[in-house]
Amino acid sequence: MSDVPNSKKSPLTSFVSGLAAGLGDTIINYPPYGLHYRLGRGTNIWNWKYWTPRELYRGVIPYASIIPVTCFMDGISDLLKEKGVHPALAPFISGIISATFIATPVGNLIVTDQRLAESKKPAGPRNSYRDIQIHRGYNGFATGVYWLAGRDGIYSWSVFFAKGAIQKRLDCGDIAASTIAGTVATILTQPMDTSATYLQNQEHRITMREGVERMYREKGLKRFYRGV
Repeated sequence: MSDVPNSKKSPLTSFVSGLAAGLGDTIINYPPYGLHYRLGRGTNIWNWKYWTPRELYRGVIPYASIIPVTCFMDGISDLLKEKGVHPALAPFISGIISATFIATPVGNLIVTDQRLAESKKPAGPRNSYRDIQIHRGYNGFATGVYWLAGRDGIYSWSVFFAKGAIQKRLDCGDIAASTIAGTVATILTQPMDTSATYLQNQEHRITMREGVERMYREKGLKRFYRGV
């Protein structure tokens, strides 16, 4: 029998380490994430009022609730593969599930918070929630869900399948495979992400077709890659 101790982490250790990593991610990564949302909405981010700590972290509370989203996608993907779903399809489905129940309502809260603050109205998570409920109804929290389902489906597929497949097929390193998978995913998902943000930025609901037509009239195809 081997004397090497069992290195498997306990659920508590995994939870704590994941929470710490998520907290670090939120502190470091949220400012560019928030600016990305502003660009998608059409805001000129070079107005320095958007670079104050308060504005750089506007919407961070809802964002913090999606810290476990990648782990959630990974877990759902593994469960689906155990049930016999194809390894390439399982992560795509898990991304759709996470977008529907986590990313979409959170995105609506963040974008609405930014819109209210920029229009000099009372902002913050509570006011954002009330604004969506009043002007779009409870269905308003699902605004952009179809775009985000596609975005997160492709994102999850790139992370949990494409990267490994590329590494194996091209016999390349982890960084090279990650770069290729990430670049492809970005090209495919950025228009979806921007379209969802545009819809979520409207006080009253508009259709997906109306959103696409309005965005195209603004700056053509470039508008769909704003914030890339």
